[in-house]
Amino acid sequence: MVDFLLTLDKVSYSYTNGRDFSFEDVNVNISPNTITSILGRNGAGKTTLLLIMLGFLKPTGGTVNYFPDGINGFLSRGNNSVAFLPQSESAPEKILVVDYLLMGRTPYIAPFILPGNKDFELVQKYAELVEVDHLLHYQIGKISGGELQRVRICRALVQESDLILLDEPISHLDLNAKFSMMEMIKHLQSLGKTIIFTTHDPVEALDIADHALIISNDQQINFGLTQDVITEKNLTACFNIPIKISRNKSGFACVVEKIV
Repeated sequence: MVDFLLTLDKVSYSYTNGRDFSFEDVNVNISPNTITSILGRNGAGKTTLLLIMLGFLKPTGGTVNYFPDGINGFLSRGNNSVAFLPQSESAPEKILVVDYLLMGRTPYIAPFILPGNKDFELVQKYAELVEVDHLLHYQIGKISGGELQRVRICRALVQESDLILLDEPISHLDLNAKFSMMEMIKHLQSLGKTIIFTTHDPVEALDIADHALIISNDQQINFGLTQDVITEKNLTACFNIPIKISRNKSGFACVVEKIV
């Protein structure tokens, strides 16, 4: 039985370009088939942590391991069980959604070979699953931001990745698209996927994450069960303002406590 899918063991990191930024002795254990949120202010280091997990940034201390071999070796062998969706990425506006989704099959298609029946079948299967099949012959530039986020997640599924890292997938979406995206992330978990996503909204973490990692204002990190980590004390240290958490039948709310 696999206890952890991904671990950060006493990981440290600091930028070498003079930026006043560093992590020290970060310990994180990601279990299979869980949702983990990384919460922090803009510039706190959320994306940096994702890039360390991916092996795109090398820690100055400690180790990053993907079960069973270590994530750097795991990725360098060309295994495609990790998908990463950055906050934004450029794609030709006139490319069709179906062709954009087929990019997720690139690791499986030999050079100079056209996609085969299996590739198109997987695109159709996952497009129906995330309800973007009606967009397959639309141009990327003609769909909404919420639709594009679903299409991007669909591309990760077409890649058949077990671990999906999402950098602020819900930012800049309207309320309807935001709710739909949160439901989609929970649905991915029901399919056996492991999800790590960054956010600056504690409600998103409280609503859907099994585990949470919160980065305080001085780059101190707390990791654990969401209900143990996303607390009023930790949120106040993270955002440097007094925050209260409330809950009702509809879910969680976080508000700034009025100072009198």
